[in-house]
Amino acid sequence: MHETETGVFLNEYDLNESDLFLQGYVENPYLSKAVSKPLSERLEGRTGAVEVGLNRLREMLDQTTFGRYIDSLERVTVSGSRALLIAPTELHRTLIERELIASIRDAFGVDTVRVVARR
Repeated sequence: MHETETGVFLNEYDLNESDLFLQGYVENPYLSKAVSKPLSERLEGRTGAVEVGLNRLREMLDQTTFGRYIDSLERVTVSGSRALLIAPTELHRTLIERELIASIRDAFGVDTVRVVARR
């Protein structure tokens, strides 16, 4: 199990230690650091179409692939014959669409899978 640390800064780049010593730098009190838990941990203990599909997908994929591509998703929604996956980045979305759409479709028993990127 791993945790991914994410942060957002107004200037759209991560500050490093040398930036902290810039004259006039003031930490923005409105920004906070968020720790994102893996999807399987966030859904632990729940039962439903999403959890059943995730369990099937976990059995279909190797542990590394599941952890890298599926567990890092921000959200999975299943409605009828459609599934919506929200990926953290555009690159992540592209890799899922290229490598895993057929497996996701089979695991969730849906006809349509749509993957969108948050950023």
